[in-house]
Amino acid sequence: MTTEYRKELTTQIKICGESFNLDSTSDKIVKWILFICASVAIIMIFFIIYFLFTEGGGFFGKVELSDFIFGTNYLPSHDLYGAGSVIVGTILVTFLAMVIAIPLGIGSAIYIAEIAPPKVRKYLKFSLEILSGVPSVVWGYFGAVIFNSWIMSLFGLETGHTWLSGSIILAIMTLPTIISVCEDAISSVPNHLKEASLGLGATKWQTISKAIIPAAMSGITAAIILGIGRAIGETIALQVITGGTKVIPNPLWNIFSGIQTIASTINLQFNDAHGLGLEAIFALGIVLFLMTLMINSLATIILSRIQKRFAGEVKKNKSKASIIALNIIKGILCCLLLWFLITVSFGNVIGLVSIPFFIIIPLITYIIIKKICANNIKMKIFFEKFTKKIILIGLGLTCIFWFLTIYFSLIFTIIIVAGGISVFLLLFSYINKRNTVNSFIKKYKNKIIMPSIGIPLILWIFSTWWGFLPTVIIILGFIGLYYGLRKISVVSQQRLFYGLVAGAIIFVLITLIIIVVFIIRLGYDAMFSNFLAFSTGVLTILALGLGYSVYKVLKKPQRLSIYSVVLIILFSFIITLLISNIINVFIIGWDIVFKTFITFFTTTASGVEGGILDCLVGTLMLTGGSILFAVPIGILAGVYLSEYAKEGKITKIIRAGIDNLNGTPSIIFGIFGALFFVRFLQIAGGHYSILAGQLTLALMILPTVIKTTEEAVKSIPQSFREGSLALGSTKWQSIYKVVLGAAVPGITTGVILGMGRSSGETAPIIHTAASTINRGLPFNIFLPGNALTYHIYILLVSFDRESAIIPAGGAALTLLILIILMYSITFVIRNHYQKKKIW
Repeated sequence: MTTEYRKELTTQIKICGESFNLDSTSDKIVKWILFICASVAIIMIFFIIYFLFTEGGGFFGKVELSDFIFGTNYLPSHDLYGAGSVIVGTILVTFLAMVIAIPLGIGSAIYIAEIAPPKVRKYLKFSLEILSGVPSVVWGYFGAVIFNSWIMSLFGLETGHTWLSGSIILAIMTLPTIISVCEDAISSVPNHLKEASLGLGATKWQTISKAIIPAAMSGITAAIILGIGRAIGETIALQVITGGTKVIPNPLWNIFSGIQTIASTINLQFNDAHGLGLEAIFALGIVLFLMTLMINSLATIILSRIQKRFAGEVKKNKSKASIIALNIIKGILCCLLLWFLITVSFGNVIGLVSIPFFIIIPLITYIIIKKICANNIKMKIFFEKFTKKIILIGLGLTCIFWFLTIYFSLIFTIIIVAGGISVFLLLFSYINKRNTVNSFIKKYKNKIIMPSIGIPLILWIFSTWWGFLPTVIIILGFIGLYYGLRKISVVSQQRLFYGLVAGAIIFVLITLIIIVVFIIRLGYDAMFSNFLAFSTGVLTILALGLGYSVYKVLKKPQRLSIYSVVLIILFSFIITLLISNIINVFIIGWDIVFKTFITFFTTTASGVEGGILDCLVGTLMLTGGSILFAVPIGILAGVYLSEYAKEGKITKIIRAGIDNLNGTPSIIFGIFGALFFVRFLQIAGGHYSILAGQLTLALMILPTVIKTTEEAVKSIPQSFREGSLALGSTKWQSIYKVVLGAAVPGITTGVILGMGRSSGETAPIIHTAASTINRGLPFNIFLPGNALTYHIYILLVSFDRESAIIPAGGAALTLLILIILMYSITFVIRNHYQKKKIW
């Protein structure tokens, strides 16, 4: 719709003698209501930051920052608050997880986006959605019960609670995030780039590797960053898998050492902490929140640049005011870095005293240099050309000097730094005299620098695991393989790499199948007293699936084939078995066959002997309540962003708030919910309650509802709105009666995805809603309750592992079925409306 036409419509339209003003007062009121809903994310992020720093900020005035960051003993009961071990543990487990997940994720994304047929792609995406929906407590159950046993027997260890097992499970958990964002980035590469590459004679693999991947590299980088953010905040799975050992691996690359992460430490000690120990927990929360905030913000910046790049937006020249503001921000960040180094090295008091010098000295230096440059043109050119490099090199040398002084004496550090600078200057002088060397280094600097750093580092680390000679042989083998691949034909290269990316997606699918099969196997004993009952259920599901397939085949008899005949025979065989089983059930006795099943689902939880009725009801109550609170606000916020918001600073701030709220770790939501809803608002008299859990979960799923609503509303053609406006509707009437009705399938998808996430969360409800005290069915929202995830968690951490495996498996199987059912409904709705969509 053109601007002139819109202005004409907005002035006044008379139809059937009635006057309609498209920019009426009611529309303005609605717009402000929608804006307030969209601002909830920013408000909540502000509250999270405020409460975390209010509760934990005072800790840094009582304990030296250097002791907190670099101390390795975290024992609040003995007044020891050295969080270095858990910080290092978080970094190490995340690093190894990314080493595993990044190649698998990128390979899987390439296969889905560029190689897989359209129908296969659809089902692969559905499988990834299921994988992403598997709750962390189920991963923890699988890792603690099964995977740790594999690691223990494979490497001959005394325990399977290792850094390696935690990183492998964490890598699998982050794969859906990495694959999804990478696949979107690869799919968004314009077709003309692919067509141009193929038109020049490149193979499809050469096009993928040389044209598509470089073009999508920013998106792939954002996917990796988001994966890191997802990994850093993981709580429950790592707590039960890695064993919770607060030590730094010795040596640092000992992957068989036990570790503990920041999130697990917070979860373990929050409920029992008090006084300075509680402040230490909030200090850890500040560290974790700031880490994820920086990571998510960086990913948001990268993704926004990708969208601008592919949208063809021209880079605008920055105004003088924006350049000054940017330089001020950079200066503040540099000052904060220097303040951190000084505080850690010399204490909080000296660090605070040094802050004025960070303001005064740079200002005086800037004024002096500006005066000199005004009278000397050569100095001005030098200042404009080299100042940035001098500052960056100076900060780098400062950080290196500070880091080395921690491990070595001051004299030895000065000798190392001075020697390094001298060698660099001598090499630089030599290169300038030999132009051939200079040009060679410019051309191959990346191929020289990375191997010269990476190969010795890899050799050093892996030689401690396998010995020097085997490591050298392995490295030489990889180098030979690399150069050998360059010698074979491009067709053979394509086949090889197609096999590798297909292997990556096969690994992901096998992982999903393994966890489903093992949980079914372990959950079977908790639900069924004999195999007859279990096989009856399985045969019923198979019969329904095959029956639907036979119905689709018989609907078009002209397409009958050998496949159709085989399908009908298989269906008849399954039906025969099912009828036989049902007859046997009635002969043996219904109550005998399904005794365990009925007991498991009709009694309330009582340790390892009870059922899961109250847990199931509690899960439904928490999920339903969170949806009740999140959906109205999320839909209205999504409508505002898609229909009313203009791209500007306020909209960017709102979107940043939504993205950061979406990336906030679940344990941070847990302690925030305990602070805000339980202690500050005094919901249920300041005690844990289902209502507090519902509100906390609602905050977690709010970004999902907002994003899916925005995308669903944006996908509706503009002609729908124009037609409604032309008939005299106001803007809100057009949105409410036309646009939202057409966007219902997409919105429903977002709601179900939100339900899947809220039903699988553990950490938030531990600190807001859950209780092991059996109060019957949790229908009273002002009392605490139980949930499937919490029940599994308690069985794993509070009971003997052997006696808890079967009841935990039954709860895990029930929860997994619930999640798969929700995602299957989403898949069916999406496919149904995609077929019926006429625009």
